[in-house]
Parts: sequence; structure tokens; C-alpha cells
Amino acid sequence: MKLKKRVKRLMTLRLDALKFGLAGGILGGVVMFLMTVWMMYIPSPTNKFLIMEIYGLFGYDVTWLGAVIGAVYGFVDSFIFFGVFAWLYNKLI
Repeated sequence: MKLKKRVKRLMTLRLDALKFGLAGGILGGVVMFLMTVWMMYIPSPTNKFLIMEIYGLFGYDVTWLGAVIGAVYGFVDSFIFFGVFAWLYNKLI
């Protein structure tokens, strides 16, 4: 009997949407910051064009200030994406 309960509990593990979103947001912010710093020292017109197409209207640029702004935008976007992903995952299991 105990084994059935343990197996059932393991099969219905849920994600904490807030913590999952926070972890994803931190990762997204760090990646966006590092990507901007990388583009300052090793410029690539294709990468710059793609990022500027998304965040250029909101004050983002390939500078140190832009790296901080990009980190904030990366955090917010990733937090929402991963939070919704965890919430949807929990609804589907």
C-alpha cells in the first residue's frame, strides 16, 4: 500500500510557478547581459539586428547601460515565460 502512494506521489510532482519563473528570469537576465557585453567586444551585425528588432524600441542599445536594460527586459520576459510554462504544466498533469 505504501508503495502505491509513493508511486502516485512521484507521478504527480508539481512545479512551483513562482520559483520556476524566478529561476528562469534570473537565467534570462544574465544571458541577455552577457550577450550584450559580448556584442560590445565582438560585434556581429546579425545578432545586433535581431536584438535591436525586439528591444530597440524600449531603450536597449549595445552599451553598458543597454546591458543593464537588456538584463531587466530579459528577466521580465523569461520570468513570465517560465512562470506560465510551470502553471500550464501543473494544469496538465
